[in-house]
Amino acid sequence: MKRNRTLWSLLGAVVILSMLLASCGAGAPAAPTAAPAKEAPKAAEPTKAPAPAPAKAAEPTKAAAAAPAAGKVTPGSVWNKDEYEKVAGAKIEKYNEAPTLAEQVKAGKLPSVDKRLPKNPIVVQPWNEVGQYGGNVRWDEYTVDYDHYFRHIMNQYLLGRDVAEDVYYNSGITGPAKPNIIESWSQNKEATEFTLKLRDGLKWSDGTPVTTEDVRFRIEDELLNSEITANMPIWLRWNPEKKGNTTKLEIVDPLTFKLKFAMPYGAFVNQQLRGGSWPNMLAPSQYMKKFHKKYTPIKDIMPTMAKRNFMKEEDWANFYNSVQVGVLGDAGGLIKHPFAKEIPTLYPWVVQDIKSDGSWTMVRNPYFWMVDSAGNQLPYIENLNRQFISSSELMNLDIIAGKVDAQGQFLRIDDYPLFKENEAKGNYNAIPVNAWQHHVLIYWLNPPVNDPKLSKALSNVEFRKAISLALDRNQINEAVFKGLGTVAQFAPPKTSPLYDENLSKMYADYKPDEAKAILDKLGYKDVNNDKFRENPDGSPFTLPLLFYEVTPAAVPGVKLFTQYMNDIGIKVESKQMEGSTFWQFQGSNDAPMSVWWANGPDFGDGAFVGMNVNTPKWRQWYNTNGKDGIEPPDWVKKIWQVQDDRLKVATPEEVLKLDKEGWKVLVEQAMIIGAVEGAKNPLILSKSLGNSEYGFKKSFVGPTYLENILQMYHKDAARRK
Repeated sequence: MKRNRTLWSLLGAVVILSMLLASCGAGAPAAPTAAPAKEAPKAAEPTKAPAPAPAKAAEPTKAAAAAPAAGKVTPGSVWNKDEYEKVAGAKIEKYNEAPTLAEQVKAGKLPSVDKRLPKNPIVVQPWNEVGQYGGNVRWDEYTVDYDHYFRHIMNQYLLGRDVAEDVYYNSGITGPAKPNIIESWSQNKEATEFTLKLRDGLKWSDGTPVTTEDVRFRIEDELLNSEITANMPIWLRWNPEKKGNTTKLEIVDPLTFKLKFAMPYGAFVNQQLRGGSWPNMLAPSQYMKKFHKKYTPIKDIMPTMAKRNFMKEEDWANFYNSVQVGVLGDAGGLIKHPFAKEIPTLYPWVVQDIKSDGSWTMVRNPYFWMVDSAGNQLPYIENLNRQFISSSELMNLDIIAGKVDAQGQFLRIDDYPLFKENEAKGNYNAIPVNAWQHHVLIYWLNPPVNDPKLSKALSNVEFRKAISLALDRNQINEAVFKGLGTVAQFAPPKTSPLYDENLSKMYADYKPDEAKAILDKLGYKDVNNDKFRENPDGSPFTLPLLFYEVTPAAVPGVKLFTQYMNDIGIKVESKQMEGSTFWQFQGSNDAPMSVWWANGPDFGDGAFVGMNVNTPKWRQWYNTNGKDGIEPPDWVKKIWQVQDDRLKVATPEEVLKLDKEGWKVLVEQAMIIGAVEGAKNPLILSKSLGNSEYGFKKSFVGPTYLENILQMYHKDAARRK
């Protein structure tokens, strides 16, 4: 214990300093890799990403581009190549590629790299230096039908953004949108018409060009096809009633298309393009048409359907929904796709091998459309290895044994001393990074829960305030987060332009006596001297807390909550369950409360600001325009109105004004009860991974590192083989 306390006391500057010193001693920056020695033979017709030839170490060459102009091109920034060359004052004269791809070019299995890249590729400025090709990155995952690392390492958005310290995951607030899959865009003054241009020469992972036919097919043949899509996305029904398709698609040419909305949509760029993964608006139409009965006779689709156990023609829609790109979601859903090894994607890596134990191997996408500042096609890393484990407990064993290269999801800050003590043995850096969640632990409530007596209690804001005042947040901070966070209500954090000290402190002081007085006044009293309060009518009162381990803080957070409620006379019955079981209770409106985590300070968040997760009956009322569900009180409607209005306005200033108004309503109602903000999470990165050191000097959240594995490489030559 004494050693652990010492480690915690040194957690700040000493940890960071040690990592910086380690990175300084890693040797000179790596040189870029070599280009093919000569022009490749005539390329074969594009096919799906082939298996790589046996890897060999990359040969360093001099950089193809001069150092960027200081203060203009920053580490982690992304640019269209033509813009990069203007700002950096340096030309990228030629492109280079991985030796494994060069071998395939030489054998006539792939076109040359300049023919695989777009005419104007994205240039990524590396964090530290130009890297070298080869090697793999390994992680452990114990979720069967999803992969949280795919979500961050591979996901590609329609528009991008530069790396930043003040970005929570999905915060939607910081930094301008940057080009990505969409090369350029514009809008009219009213924010009702947007013109979008795809990247010229961009290709799917099978070498097929990406065109506006892929946009048209995704929108018209999938998203607007009621047989396939029961509820079209909101951007296609952007009108005051959010009913019916009113958004119009206009195809201008093979690369350019327009979207015309029935009312202003000022948030469209940030919400749907910068925050939207490519399947939101694109599908590999040439591939998907073989499954679509509009383009392929159903009799020709039936053999494939039968293999998937869809035996009748009327099963077609369900079959199609099991294979369409919406399954991929934010890349984490690739695990669920039945044809994951063949479906064309826009990810940096494509599927090479799937093992029966749930482990996957990915290999670089030869048609990936980004390069570094020296013209080297990214990614540097050859393979990704998802190592499936049966339980989270096995993760720590693999970490300290050096069997993973990147691990950050579901790690507990409690285990940081263990990770730190074994750094040398496991050859990794254990980094206490800012948690990507705004709050790693929140307590959410569901006033319209089915149980009428629980509903009456939770619908009273005074009852909810009593719950909040009963929490000893200082103890939660020490016991769960090792004192590394800041006591706060669920409200915009200090790093946000929306920060309001009054909201951050609202009902956040530990006042159990005041909480007891509120409950007494409401009529919840202990009438039988069993130390627990009864309902005002004298019947027993018990508050069920159903949860699963959706956050590492869930179990200790529930234990402490139960203690605090007992202290003020509320009996809590907590029940931990599997995630699928929990969602059944939640979906049937039988979960009165639970524990969770919360995203960044974006008031457009649907999960808890919009109350999608905690109040399914209220949201059902909203989504059906009052036909089903339970009508919420006026303050809830006000929050939803703010969420709608903020999407229409055209300027960031207008959005901030609305967000401040909405946050005040939400926090005053104590619907989502926060405990601690700014917590830390452990992140494990192999010491061999170059271009990670830049992050050690920054306050990046964990996913920022994972999302930039694209530009990381192995400094250890043995790991590049």
